[in-house]
Amino acid sequence: MPLARAGESRLVGAWLTAHDVDESAPLFPARHGGPITRDGLERRLARHIATAAAACPSLSTKQVTMHVLRHTAAMRLLHAGVDSTVTALWLGHEPVETTQVYLHA
Repeated sequence: MPLARAGESRLVGAWLTAHDVDESAPLFPARHGGPITRDGLERRLARHIATAAAACPSLSTKQVTMHVLRHTAAMRLLHAGVDSTVTALWLGHEPVETTQVYLHA
């Protein structure tokens, strides 16, 4: 098995190798073993936000969703000076114009 699948970091590749993960298996599997769905990610995020809110009560007044996290990541890349075409690729956008929605401050 190669150290990393296309587009993966060396750290993820090393983890996959160390855990002998099949290349065709999803990186983040659901309970049934298939790929996790968007709804599954949202439910998992909501559960972790609820847990974190116990230690940081202000989180319970915030709207934290996968979309908000995606937007935040895009903005942090922008502020770090990463070119918008690279950000577009990282977000999986074919047209770079789609990325502008996330980068609009």
